[in-house]
Amino acid sequence: MKKGRKTVAALIYDFDGTLSPGNMQEFAFIKAIGENKEQFWEENAQLAKTNDADQILTYMYLMLKKANNKNISLKKESFQDFGKSVELFKGVKDWFSRINKYGQDKGK
Repeated sequence: MKKGRKTVAALIYDFDGTLSPGNMQEFAFIKAIGENKEQFWEENAQLAKTNDADQILTYMYLMLKKANNKNISLKKESFQDFGKSVELFKGVKDWFSRINKYGQDKGK
């Protein structure tokens, strides 16, 4: 590495189960469609198995289908509203400022 150049590192987070206990759909969206999380995820698992599909793709399909059936908007603003109820693990709210400070301190 040339003198004076800094290495840039990026941390990538999978939200569900990493920053929040559970899946973000479980906090408001699944309630909005009138289901419980066990019901939703069981249907999703069965849909994926029946169609030899990836469960990530099938849950997105189910979200679209169920939102449409209940006239629930899935526009950006709706997801922002759903996101307001997502619980975060203790420490997440200040994690990003702490990890950024750590990186800055190490980069000096």
